[in-house]
Amino acid sequence: MKIHSVDIFRFQLVPPKSIPSGHQNIDCRSGLLLKLKTSEGAIGWGETSPLPGTSQETIFEAELQWLYLAQQLTKQEISASHSYHHVVQNLLKTEIPLSPSVRTGMDMALWDLLHPSSGISIPVNALLHPSPRTQDILRLLDMGYKSLKFKIGRQSVKEEQSTIRLIQDVARGRATLRLDANRAWSIDAALNFLSELDPKGIEYIEEPLQSLKDYPLLLKKLTLPIALDESLQELTPLSPLLTRGIEALILKPTLLGGVHTVHQWIKVAERTNKKWILSHCFESPVGVSHFISWAHHWKGHNRSMGLDASTWSQCPWLKHTIKSRYGRVSSYHILDKAIKEKHLEWIQHVSS
Repeated sequence: MKIHSVDIFRFQLVPPKSIPSGHQNIDCRSGLLLKLKTSEGAIGWGETSPLPGTSQETIFEAELQWLYLAQQLTKQEISASHSYHHVVQNLLKTEIPLSPSVRTGMDMALWDLLHPSSGISIPVNALLHPSPRTQDILRLLDMGYKSLKFKIGRQSVKEEQSTIRLIQDVARGRATLRLDANRAWSIDAALNFLSELDPKGIEYIEEPLQSLKDYPLLLKKLTLPIALDESLQELTPLSPLLTRGIEALILKPTLLGGVHTVHQWIKVAERTNKKWILSHCFESPVGVSHFISWAHHWKGHNRSMGLDASTWSQCPWLKHTIKSRYGRVSSYHILDKAIKEKHLEWIQHVSS
């Protein structure tokens, strides 16, 4: 089949409350939605949403790349009989390198055309707010969540360590705890904080250090499991650090660059007996629904992924794309019915 047209739209979503991301809060999430249509009438949706302060590219740069890429896509024949990687490699013969979020958006739209799916379900972790009460934790446990995530490195050491003990006491035996520092600490501050923790129930500590060069010392002095997330943008799957005690890899397609790159990281994780967790950058329900499909495709349904969609519980698209129940999310991939173009800002239409 041939790609007949490409439409590019801008969108903006405002969360019910600020989203903690790294060391900033997100009060509005902006991005691009891409709609590919074939000559047979099949439709594929994708999303490109660079994360401000973390992505290498800006939304403006991503939009310029999509304006160029749209012209290339409308010249392409695609076939489900070819491997997905073969199809993408042919499409990537462009004159400009594609940014990670642009590559991810293209992968989503092509995947939607070549591998349509619906009703896929995977377990996810729940993100705790900065000062959870006992009843908040119990509510999530009763909802079926088997993994709880808590952001650290934001409040005083005393406050956060007290909260961690509370979570451990309430969740003991029912859920694991994932602690995410978002690169908050120097090596001394990390050792000071982490050496005081009771390791029981802690699944891993995500991104504790500001500098990659300090990880060998941290890994030498601590026995707590460590996970990498944003730092993977600075590494390759062959980096020596990955053989020195890192226990888990948090994989965000928007930061790493789509299906092929993420799959390479998954193969490294599985070859070296590390956990891999597919996670989002607070993309819209369109992007998260694709990540749910990818996680299921890569056999990630035996552990909790970082794909909880509760941030956008008020989004009008959510009820058509993602459903949460019993600590799991299900992707109902009917995006063309869910997305009302009247709510989007149209940028460009390109047709062959």
